[in-house]
Amino acid sequence: HAGTQARLSSLWALEVCNVIARGEAKGLLTEARSQAFIVLLQRLNIATDTATAAHAIRDTVHLARRTNVGLRAAYLDLALQTGLPLATLGADLKKAVQAAGVQSFAPN
Repeated sequence: HAGTQARLSSLWALEVCNVIARGEAKGLLTEARSQAFIVLLQRLNIATDTATAAHAIRDTVHLARRTNVGLRAAYLDLALQTGLPLATLGADLKKAVQAAGVQSFAPN
């Protein structure tokens, strides 16, 4: 939808960086292809949560312990705080989302 904004943990930017760097190192991506992807991402209406780090020590660590999803607990924490649905392809995070009673994002 036009004007719809995605709200993401600030961890997301680091994960994107990691995936790109690993893809290039393995020869799966060229630098030019990675740059085109970055340009595409920059066009999206994405807001990053500036409080991710503050919540990490206080709240996210508890979720990570209970759900066994590691750093991705930051996404679950943000969904719990905002009441927004969470989009994920990871089976373990999907299970944690259901257990926490968070709505899963389903594209139209």
